[in-house]
Amino acid sequence: MIPFQIIVVSLCVVLTWSNLSRAFKAPSRRRVAVVSCAVWLAAAVCVLRPQILTGLAVILGIGRGADLVFYICAIAFLILAFYGHNRLQQVEAAMTQVVRHVALANAQTNGGPGAANNVEANSSHLA
Repeated sequence: MIPFQIIVVSLCVVLTWSNLSRAFKAPSRRRVAVVSCAVWLAAAVCVLRPQILTGLAVILGIGRGADLVFYICAIAFLILAFYGHNRLQQVEAAMTQVVRHVALANAQTNGGPGAANNVEANSSHLA
């Protein structure tokens, strides 16, 4: 094994262990942890045996394993970017709904839209 393989495989093992320990602490994230572990183990195998990746690339008509990894990473990035954008829009919409709800609740509690003017008028009598 060359030094690069030792470093990357060691990193993959550490990340796999970290994901597994997190899965046992938070059972709700178990599915994500299992997928993450599979990805890190696949990365370790591809680093240890690069001919597997090259063979898969040739079968898919790409030619080189490095190109296959690049294409997979580019597609994964696009998927994650679109997912992140959609999730951000969902959070913004939910936050807007909460702010509207709180504003309406405050308006009803304080006596309607002119309540702010009434508070200012009442506070001037105290001064």
